[in-house]
Amino acid sequence: MEEKAEELSNEYQESIAEIDGRINLQAKLLMPDGNYPEISKIIKILLNDVEHKLRGMLYHKYNYENIESKIIAEALKVYKEDSNKINVPDALLFEFEAFLFQTKSSLDLAIKILEVFFPGEFRVHTFEKQGERLMKNLERYKTTIMKKERDQIKDIKRLEKVKDIRHETIDNIINMLKNDKTVWLDKAINIRDTVSHYSGSGILSLHQYTFEVKDKDKCIIKSPMILNVYPREFIDITYQNCIEFIQDFLCLSIELWLPPLFVVTMANDLHPTLKEWHKTNFTPAKYIKYTLGTRTDLK
Repeated sequence: MEEKAEELSNEYQESIAEIDGRINLQAKLLMPDGNYPEISKIIKILLNDVEHKLRGMLYHKYNYENIESKIIAEALKVYKEDSNKINVPDALLFEFEAFLFQTKSSLDLAIKILEVFFPGEFRVHTFEKQGERLMKNLERYKTTIMKKERDQIKDIKRLEKVKDIRHETIDNIINMLKNDKTVWLDKAINIRDTVSHYSGSGILSLHQYTFEVKDKDKCIIKSPMILNVYPREFIDITYQNCIEFIQDFLCLSIELWLPPLFVVTMANDLHPTLKEWHKTNFTPAKYIKYTLGTRTDLK
């Protein structure tokens, strides 16, 4: 039992390191404090808040897994053929609900990155309408950002290249949003909204685990679906998708803010800092996805 607890503890600490690697460490690699001291300070505060919400998601994810595992283990010990159902306890439902709320909060905070980089341009305070308003604002910003670039770039050919670069970054953010909406975002937010608006209507109650006999002396417990998803599987998938979405969104937002000479590229050990982190087995560095490169056609 102690070995199992230690194993879970190590797994949990690895997950905490993943959050730090994908968020704060990733941002630090793309915009070192020495280059942008003031805005780096603001971004660090915001990203600390984002990490706090992701740790909240992780906390409820592990709580759900641990509670459900204990329920199943105990139920199998006392299994009787004439009593082949057990109710889902409130503790599990509370964890499921809390996980959903932390997911939405993580997204709400993450999109504030654009407000920090582009004050007054992105008046989107929450991840409302599954990101639809954010996508509309990004489309509109294509025009606004080029007005700023025209004030700084007088060479027409260079300006056209910069226009293509900025539009490509914005399109990459929009396309990522559209793809994630299809894969997981819409489902996660819709379930969260349903739970939030109808939590008193019994929507999370009256669910039961059922026993299914496989052999004479062997049976398994089938988990119930809640709002058309298997909660544990849904939580695992949503958590991983959310943390990677926020990492990608952060990095593309940094690319849009940096001078057009810079481009976010896939990480490799040619980057000296990342190479050193990997050499010292610095755990959070395993989750760095991007480093910073330069565009040769703009030098």
